[in-house]
Amino acid sequence: MKINTIKNMILLGLPATGKSGIARCANEEWGFVQLSTSDLLKKEIALGSDIGRKVEQIIEKGELVDDEIVNAIVKMVINNSDEKFLFDGYPRTIMQAEALDKEIQVDAVIYLELSDETAIRRTSNRDVCEKCGKTYQPDTRMPKIMGICDDDGAPLTRRKDSEPSIAKRRIEVASKEIMPLVNFYKNKGTLHTINVEDRDNLGQRFISMIESIEQANLTKLSKLKKERAHE
Repeated sequence: MKINTIKNMILLGLPATGKSGIARCANEEWGFVQLSTSDLLKKEIALGSDIGRKVEQIIEKGELVDDEIVNAIVKMVINNSDEKFLFDGYPRTIMQAEALDKEIQVDAVIYLELSDETAIRRTSNRDVCEKCGKTYQPDTRMPKIMGICDDDGAPLTRRKDSEPSIAKRRIEVASKEIMPLVNFYKNKGTLHTINVEDRDNLGQRFISMIESIEQANLTKLSKLKKERAHE
């Protein structure tokens, strides 16, 4: 189904809720471009910029990067593109949400609902491929050969933020940030929830939800057009 009424979307959810998979699905189905603040921040870290070094220290402590840094990076990307975006990991605060509202119209917010306990378990003891970035974790995906990426044979290294104590702190912080956003977008009428305790058929559930939103939007537009025709 072609999507015409949804130009920009936001993904809300704790780490390990399947946001990256959803983003790939949205891109393949409808051409949405994933704007992941995580990827943008990793790029700065890889470049060794002043912002990157500061971000790396914050992440290693299990904390979240402050609004000023994230808003500046996101605004730069938005102002240099006319793509329709799917925001992943942004906004994380009400201030960020309000800043985003000034830049673009957000048509749908998808909340991937997951308990803190499950998120902590999924984000602990994660290994990442040094070459392609693919992540492995005992509860979700294990490599065929221990310590080696299935896709390219590159070595895996333990993510610094996946030590159990840091993972727990990271989820606790993220959970406190997300719930105000859930309420913010719920009050706006743009929030749609998918429970991801069970991630089976998540991509298809996401597609079905977006198609339902599109159909509801089209119905509203048709009704509005008829009402205006009778004025």
